[in-house]
Amino acid sequence: MLNFFNSASYTFRMLLLNTFSIKSFPYFIIPGPAEVLFEEEYFKLMKGALREGGIICTQGECIWLHLDLIKKVHTFCQSLFPVVDYGYCTIPTYPSGQIGFMLCSQNPETNFKVPVRTWSEENKPNLRYYNEDVHKAAFVLPEFAKKKLQE
Repeated sequence: MLNFFNSASYTFRMLLLNTFSIKSFPYFIIPGPAEVLFEEEYFKLMKGALREGGIICTQGECIWLHLDLIKKVHTFCQSLFPVVDYGYCTIPTYPSGQIGFMLCSQNPETNFKVPVRTWSEENKPNLRYYNEDVHKAAFVLPEFAKKKLQE
């Protein structure tokens, strides 16, 4: 059974332990209350809310604007999860036209770079943006970002 929960409430999440298969959290960098959402303690709470083998997908900010923050989060996530990856996509309504995603998995076999499912041409859903190639390309980082995350 798959439980999917999308929330922006830090307090609510603290109450949920070992509950979800996938957690997705949209949030924005705002000095003050939102800063906690980029701290290691917060990711520990999210990890505790996952079922065995669960994954987390959080807004990972933009490599053009917040690369130092992305590096910080990526580094401590690697100490918490066996699989951590950063991907991004274009989005015209976001500053700089790009937004990233920090992906973490408790399952060491997870490979975020490879789509879990693919569709034949006749069974492909009516998607305007997403396809298998876009998925794979989301994890191909510009050299400056790749080097920073590998430091």
